[in-house]
Amino acid sequence: MKSTTASIKIRRWLAPLENTPMHPQWLVLRQRSRTIAWVNQHAFGLLLDIGCGNGKLREKLTENIEYVGIDYPETIDLGYSGMVDIYADAEALPISSESTDTVALLDVLEHLQRPERAFAEASRVLKKGGKLLIHVPFVYPLHDEPHDYQRWSIHGLRIQVKQLNLEIIDIVESTSSFETVAALFSIALAKSVLDAITQKRFIMVVSPFILLMIPVINTVGWLLNIIMPESKIMPFSYRLTLTRNN
Repeated sequence: MKSTTASIKIRRWLAPLENTPMHPQWLVLRQRSRTIAWVNQHAFGLLLDIGCGNGKLREKLTENIEYVGIDYPETIDLGYSGMVDIYADAEALPISSESTDTVALLDVLEHLQRPERAFAEASRVLKKGGKLLIHVPFVYPLHDEPHDYQRWSIHGLRIQVKQLNLEIIDIVESTSSFETVAALFSIALAKSVLDAITQKRFIMVVSPFILLMIPVINTVGWLLNIIMPESKIMPFSYRLTLTRNN
């Protein structure tokens, strides 16, 4: 519980820096606007936001979408405000079959012990022609521990989808390999500084100099993404657009 509380505090302290290279996760957080635009591009009708957390997606959707946020009670303990319409398990949704136009699973599947059940439930509640929108990390540190259980490659995701009554419209990598490496380096530096301060190690005296490396690393990663050939070998995450045809 102490580590969770510390994580919540740090998240709040860093919030004002989210849109600057000084934030350890700047290169990752820059993808939020693209994810929102992607959801708005495909979402329609009744949308179930499974694992809604703070429910921020509700504020970003177009007016013609009917939003329903679903999450598990324990999520609030991880520092989310709990803007939830229905408390439920993603692996056993209290929703009628073929009743929903859009289902969003954004940064949720890695936190489920039986993600294949969540896949199946999302497919079950979708109407014919409905859309399932999934965002999952591929190369990203452990988070919301201890409830962080797995990662998938693009090939593993295709296997998961193949077992269901769904068709892949698109799978898109969210960052280049250079951005991913820079983001991981920045996050590792920030975490090391935090640990040094918490454990009162001598290295903490040079922590300010270490933290000054973060904006440099982030900027270099961003520039390399622009000038170097595109590489999909190591994305931070994937965005999957799926549909139910029958």
